[in-house]
Amino acid sequence: KNIPIFQLSSSIRARDIKVQTVTPGSVSVAWEPPLEPNGKIKTYTIYYTDSLEVSDELWIHVTKNGTEHSAMITISDSQGQLYYFKLRASTAKGPGLVTRAYTVDPSRTLTTSN
Repeated sequence: KNIPIFQLSSSIRARDIKVQTVTPGSVSVAWEPPLEPNGKIKTYTIYYTDSLEVSDELWIHVTKNGTEHSAMITISDSQGQLYYFKLRASTAKGPGLVTRAYTVDPSRTLTTSN
């Protein structure tokens, strides 16, 4: 029986990700679509957490339409606590690769990018 083999490359991940605290408690996440999506992007999922110790399934997530390339995330009670953000694009064929984690302090207006 032949089993199809799919080679995953970084070109199927969302790219040029920018995570920025706009005002204390408001984090902007912006991105560009993957260079080589595996079909039409249906959704983007933004994952975030204040602890890298938890498994990915426990990260808070927000889903955006595939035509959107930014989101505003509100984080309350974030004084001095670092948060970590990841992003994943999904097509009708399933989810793509998740990006690396981007770190931001939601209480301070600093930018994190590639």
